[in-house]
Amino acid sequence: MFKSVRLKLTLWYVGTIGVLVLIFSVILYLSLKNSLEKSINISLRTVGEEIEHAISENPYKKLGEILNKERDEELSIPLIYAQITEIQKDGNKLKIVAKSKTLFEDSLPISERAYKEAMQNRITFETVTVNSISKYPLRIISLPAKTSLKTSYIVQVATSLKGTVNTLRKLLIILFVSGPTLLFLSSFGGYFLVKKTFLPVKKIVRSAKRITAEDLSHRIEPIGTKDEIGELIETFNDMISRLERSFNQIKQFFPVIPHTN
Repeated sequence: MFKSVRLKLTLWYVGTIGVLVLIFSVILYLSLKNSLEKSINISLRTVGEEIEHAISENPYKKLGEILNKERDEELSIPLIYAQITEIQKDGNKLKIVAKSKTLFEDSLPISERAYKEAMQNRITFETVTVNSISKYPLRIISLPAKTSLKTSYIVQVATSLKGTVNTLRKLLIILFVSGPTLLFLSSFGGYFLVKKTFLPVKKIVRSAKRITAEDLSHRIEPIGTKDEIGELIETFNDMISRLERSFNQIKQFFPVIPHTN
């Protein structure tokens, strides 16, 4: 389909650039996503562990005060949602006993996984969607908490991923715009680069067409470089020189006899 070597090389060049751009874009996107998620997880864990510590150290303090009096500023900027759920004695029932003011009438969901992990005294990170709280996904940490009164709780702290989603969305727009633009520019650059590379080849072809059996004195003018093209020209000229010497020797042994009628 593509008979031109120049076109084939240009397509290979653009294709290679395209693959590299795609790989770079994927790595950049995933790296930024992981970095943002890690930063959010650290913030949530810090707040969650402070609440868990306050519950453990002050078993007689009202849980609502722990959430809403000591951490009004902490739970509002950036917007943080917090909830404390008591695990009933039989372990089969959960009861929400305190919520941050930011939740209003809503509540944070407790998944089966988060519940099981809490029963095993392990922390859980999850991303969930609660449309009544935020149109963006929520990142939630669930931590187990126990008091000296042997009361067990699940402390949950969540925040909206609005900033993360918008940041990643802007990055995708930048990548979708810059990627094709880079490919478009690289296709022109690759074409002219290949074209410049093949100029000596065209010169060789034109010179070679002027060389005939009757005139082997013509040589291809060197381009002054020691690259592959320069080596090709030198080899071609050496070949023509050998042919010229061979033809001259043949003429000496077999002189041309004039044709007579």
